[in-house]
Amino acid sequence: MSSEATQVHEQGAGYSTTDEIQEVPSGYKRTDAGVIPIDWGSDILGNVLKKPVQNGVFNAPGKKGHGIKLINVINLYHAIPILLESLELFDATATEIKSYSVSHGDIFFTRSSLTPEGIAHCNVYSRDTSDPIVFDCHLIRACPDRSKVDGFFLFRYCTSSIARKYLVASAKTTTMTTVDQSVITRLPIPIPDIPEQRAIAEALSDVDGLLGALEALIAKKRAIKQAAMQQLLTGKTRLPGFSGEWETKRIGEFTDCTAGGTPSTLNAEYWGGPIQWMNSGELNQKIVHDVEGRITEKGLRESSTKVIPPRCVLIGLAGQGKTRGTVAMNLVELCMNQSIAAIFPSDAFVSEYLYFNLDARYDELRGMSTGDGGRGGLNLRIIRSISVPFPLFEEQTAIATVLSDMDAEITALEHRRDKTKQIKQGMMQQLLTGRVRLVKPA
Repeated sequence: MSSEATQVHEQGAGYSTTDEIQEVPSGYKRTDAGVIPIDWGSDILGNVLKKPVQNGVFNAPGKKGHGIKLINVINLYHAIPILLESLELFDATATEIKSYSVSHGDIFFTRSSLTPEGIAHCNVYSRDTSDPIVFDCHLIRACPDRSKVDGFFLFRYCTSSIARKYLVASAKTTTMTTVDQSVITRLPIPIPDIPEQRAIAEALSDVDGLLGALEALIAKKRAIKQAAMQQLLTGKTRLPGFSGEWETKRIGEFTDCTAGGTPSTLNAEYWGGPIQWMNSGELNQKIVHDVEGRITEKGLRESSTKVIPPRCVLIGLAGQGKTRGTVAMNLVELCMNQSIAAIFPSDAFVSEYLYFNLDARYDELRGMSTGDGGRGGLNLRIIRSISVPFPLFEEQTAIATVLSDMDAEITALEHRRDKTKQIKQGMMQQLLTGRVRLVKPA
């Protein structure tokens, strides 16, 4: 262990890991980077770099839009590794290109975040172009010494739970959370042999490739569904076997709606009972099978909330964020707060058809809001006045079935993606600590 790493350990890095309370198994040793195989080395990040970490070029607004490509903060969040096609142009001088030119395997960290958990988010650059690229001053760049560490392995370790604990604990928080170069430099890291580093990086890269493919497929399926909604819900495209004119009705002409309420949060007797109670943030579930809130019979009786049946179409009434105009459907009986309206189901229409119709009209619904510039909210009068194009009941059912099947396919892909993310986290924990070895120890 280097003297710098020993100093970090003695001073206390301000973080802890579960390794510190675990017994060290045979064949392993305890280091500042956690419990690792006895044949692995350890050091601090600054000692495995070919030059000091540095901030990038000042990104003057007047120099944007032409010149060479620039890695900016937002580019660290798009994909792994950093996507060349996502980079904007910047008119860098020859001196700036010389000082801030990016190389294959360079790692970039964000310097600031609104929350501690977002600090030092990192990504890696993989060169497949000979054109010069520079990076922004709001990033910290680390250039790995390839004779000591593989840049892609180092990047993976910097995203591990052990590294994240150190970086978050070492950041400074005022109005923003920030991390400086010295914190990055002092990050303790494990150092397997280079072949094992590369094997670990390649295995995790393969998982990222699968995740990227799943994300692309989900985006494609969502685009197909959006196009289908635009065609089927307007009658521009008709499903086989259906013809004839559609009629247009206002919601208040074929059903009714109601708003919810919230029992007083100051009265404990109103909360924790058996009745499901939904808050407006849970509209993001879209198809609601369960909600977090629970109220008592007394809370129901002594407040303005009310029980609604399954298959109501729900609409967010208020909020400056994305909730206002968000449409969902409950598949269980529940209550809701005053910022949600419920359109009751009936035999006169197919609730799922109405759900898809209104869900496709999010921007339109937000534009109907009361108040200056549409910044107020929706209300029951506005909702009752919304016009809906209606085919016959059987065609409503057929359209809703097609779109529901598309939703089910997208949901299945999202579950597969989320499961793959969990697998990746488990792989990182095992591979980056040497609990699973991809290269047989010498």
